[in-house]
Amino acid sequence: MDTFIYDPETNDGKIVASVKQGSLKVISGLISKKNPDSLTVEVPEGTLGSRGTEFQTIVSKGKTDTLLIGPGKNNTLGMRPGSVLVGNSLGQTLLDNPYSITSMTKGKAPGQAKKITKNQLKKFNKKMKALRVAKLSPNETKAERKQLRKSLKKELKALGFEKEEIKTIIKENIKKDKEKKVAIKAERAEKKKAQKAKAKAKKQKKKAKLDEGKKKGKKKKAKKGKKGKKIKSEKQINVLNNIGDVYRKTNRYEEALGYTQKSMRLAEKFGEKHQIESAHKDLAKTYALLEDHKKAYEHLWEYNQIQEQQFYTQNFRQLNVLQTIYETEQKEAKIELLTQQNTINKANQNLMLLGGGAVLLVSGISLLFMNRKRKEKTKLQAYEQRVLQAELEKKAIEEKKLQDEIQLKTASLSKYSLNIAQKNKLLSDLSATLKKMSSRSKMDTQSKIKDLAKELDFALQQEDEWDEFMNFFEDVHPQFFKDLAQAAISKLSSAELRLAMLLRLNLSSKEIASILRVTPDSVRVARYRLRKKLPINSKQELVHFLMNL
Repeated sequence: MDTFIYDPETNDGKIVASVKQGSLKVISGLISKKNPDSLTVEVPEGTLGSRGTEFQTIVSKGKTDTLLIGPGKNNTLGMRPGSVLVGNSLGQTLLDNPYSITSMTKGKAPGQAKKITKNQLKKFNKKMKALRVAKLSPNETKAERKQLRKSLKKELKALGFEKEEIKTIIKENIKKDKEKKVAIKAERAEKKKAQKAKAKAKKQKKKAKLDEGKKKGKKKKAKKGKKGKKIKSEKQINVLNNIGDVYRKTNRYEEALGYTQKSMRLAEKFGEKHQIESAHKDLAKTYALLEDHKKAYEHLWEYNQIQEQQFYTQNFRQLNVLQTIYETEQKEAKIELLTQQNTINKANQNLMLLGGGAVLLVSGISLLFMNRKRKEKTKLQAYEQRVLQAELEKKAIEEKKLQDEIQLKTASLSKYSLNIAQKNKLLSDLSATLKKMSSRSKMDTQSKIKDLAKELDFALQQEDEWDEFMNFFEDVHPQFFKDLAQAAISKLSSAELRLAMLLRLNLSSKEIASILRVTPDSVRVARYRLRKKLPINSKQELVHFLMNL
């Protein structure tokens, strides 16, 4: 899933998914009902657009088969209900009849829609099922598994799968089967360990109860109960955390999240700061693997906060100890000084010795304090650098997301321009055909055909579509027309602005001629005139200048 946006109040949203290999079944919902172009599926060979219906697709090596199951409820946008638009840069095919199918291969336009037969439908459904459920059970013996794999290979071969595809499916299922067995084994081991620990704690508790007296025994029992409860909680937390680690390392991230979150909740209940810190660290790793960078950053921030708190708490305790030592030494020095003053002859000597010792002590403590302060500063700087790095990575992710959205809009704009060209060509051909028919037809139908040709010519001259297209273009490139007007030597006409917009989309002269309903020679003349109005040197290309605006 590349994009998922949905507002339950208005039913507005957008879904963009991508499938590289495998099978997919789509049943359009409320988003597609309100706006048929809101649900698209990207495949290696092109794009599938759902328009309020149910369809199935199989993506195999270099080929995509798409089957329309049936129409859904009528939409309100005037488009044909219950349809799927299958297309790429080379062409488009509309599936609008139930149980119609088309195939699309890389480097070719989609094939024509065909009605699927009952036998073909059975094979298609079997192939869908094989791709979804071709999983080996972990409960069979080795011999049973070997026989099962042979049967599965035969079934896949009969369905039309290639040797490499069959090998890939079998290998993937065997891999998942092994991972599941490892996870189950690890979980059982942890449960067994926890049970042993529980039994041991229970035995110790019984022994303590027998050895202790009534009053004294009650106090010790309560104390022991609390200690045992703490030990039990610590072991439970460790077990849950270890299971989460196993699931994460075997790429079962959702299960890993569940166990790690349980571990953190239990650690918070018993106030186990070290376990809370470890849980936040593991959650950050799991969310990073799931590419949920926001939650990964949040848990990483919590982990760093706990570390920072522990760091300052530890340093504060050490500082208090040093302060106590220093004050104690000072008091002892004063007592010693007062004692030595009773003897006049020894007073000066003892005073000098004591003073020298005090200086050394103060110097040593000061050096020690400064050294610790320097280490604290270094750790703080390292932490700030980590936070800064995390923020930079977050910004990089946001920038990439924005770039992807711009690319998606640009691709949509190119498709829109090609649709305009196709429409114009269709209308032009139809108009020419009707004009030819008018010269050959009888007198009573001649005037009607001419009137129809005039209406089609009038439709081709409408500016509403151009206004819609230019508005769409300004959404993708908001500064283009403003920058172009500022750069131009003289004022540009509306026709020159249209030409500049189509050149910015990197369309060929042939494509532009089809959209504008002119000849390619007319496009070349228009390009020359536009070039004269722009500050372009003789070596620079017009398209390159417009692309860099």
